[in-house]
Amino acid sequence: MTACKTYLNLSTERQSEIVQVALLEFTMNDYKNASLSSIIKKLDLAKGSFYRYFKSKKELYVFLIEMLTEIRFEEIDELSQQKQISLKHLIIENYRNKIQFDKKYPLYSGFSYRIFREWNNEELGEIITRLRDQVLQITRTILENFVNQGTISKSIDLDAAAFLIFQVQVGFFDYLSYKHNLDFLGNIEKGKPIYSMPDEEILDCLKNFVNIMVDGIQHKPDNK
Repeated sequence: MTACKTYLNLSTERQSEIVQVALLEFTMNDYKNASLSSIIKKLDLAKGSFYRYFKSKKELYVFLIEMLTEIRFEEIDELSQQKQISLKHLIIENYRNKIQFDKKYPLYSGFSYRIFREWNNEELGEIITRLRDQVLQITRTILENFVNQGTISKSIDLDAAAFLIFQVQVGFFDYLSYKHNLDFLGNIEKGKPIYSMPDEEILDCLKNFVNIMVDGIQHKPDNK
């Protein structure tokens, strides 16, 4: 991961403190308004000391993205290795896993929520695009496995399907916020649980999304 040796030589506790403070700053603010000076002040560091760890705000931001993706991609890979699982069930289980991840790592979750809202940031555009392409490639590989198993159509456009699944995952949490008046970032700032509704209610909403995505919205008459 992108980090100076000086940072890696710090104690685990100090590394964790730096990460937590930085995550909170980047979660509660977009990249442009996130303040490196604020991070340094909260850590009670001299600026010169901090720049021995990370050369810039961008380098710190990239480091946090790499930490986030390493944790999440490992969990997604474990889930995708399961045998005899349908695409619909895999998507639902991935979200169930995501909910638990969000509860365990609320700041990473909030940071993730922010990341994909930085598309138009010229400084971060290439970084966000690279991250999106990684997610799309993983999703496409999973879909290819289902095609090879004969459980989804060979005629499907895998790139389009992977992009659709990705967009639904990003948009689902916006839907929860809209439908159930959830304030993810506000909950994080106040130290409250990131979700102010039961897991099963979240999953019920998700199943509606997945059913539409996998089965479509066109009426299919009963076969007689």
